[in-house]
Amino acid sequence: MEKKFINLTKNSSVGVPELDAQHDHLINLINKLNKMCLGREEVSDIAYAMMIKQTLYFIQFHNNCEKELMEETNYPGLDVHNKFHHVFFMNFLKKIRAFESRECVSLEKLPDFLYEWLNSHLIMDMDFGLHVRKSGYLVA
Repeated sequence: MEKKFINLTKNSSVGVPELDAQHDHLINLINKLNKMCLGREEVSDIAYAMMIKQTLYFIQFHNNCEKELMEETNYPGLDVHNKFHHVFFMNFLKKIRAFESRECVSLEKLPDFLYEWLNSHLIMDMDFGLHVRKSGYLVA
């Protein structure tokens, strides 16, 4: 079965250029992981591990950017959004640690896990994006 790759569309845009650019970068990272998992790119275990860490670090960076913007614009959904970020991030770390400790032998389903998270994340960010635009806050 052919796995699908995702792209940022106008329907998935939150209307905040900085966040949309970060979401687009996340999509590119996840798509790259997906290609590696499907064997479309020959990669070493080290290269794959580095790509996972790069994705992990960027997600952490993105979540911190969102948190700062939520605080600056007094976003009323800050606590719920941060909890969503935290739960996802801990689950992501758990999957990576299970692979590293050989508790699981494959991260083949990791892109699907990330796609599902990103889809939920984008839906949550729609409300946040509207809040940012209504607040008149200008983002670089």
